[in-house]
Amino acid sequence: MKLQKLLQRVEKFIDDKELARRKQMDSMHEVLSALKQKERNLKAKAKAENDAGARASIEKKRQVVREQRKKGLTALKGLHKT
Repeated sequence: MKLQKLLQRVEKFIDDKELARRKQMDSMHEVLSALKQKERNLKAKAKAENDAGARASIEKKRQVVREQRKKGLTALKGLHKT
């Protein structure tokens, strides 16, 4: 193969890899937005709840969502660096 053709193949491979990374980042942005909204809803629900047991249960769910979002943000930052 000629050098030009080899360079085109390498360029296509790199572009495909970058495109896949961008798609994954977009998907993660959507999921993180949904988790943020869910966390806000749970916070409002906990604030409105009168029963201490139910409030504690809602807060526990909110903490789980918060940790999931935190892990997702860390993974997204890792994708931005590559």
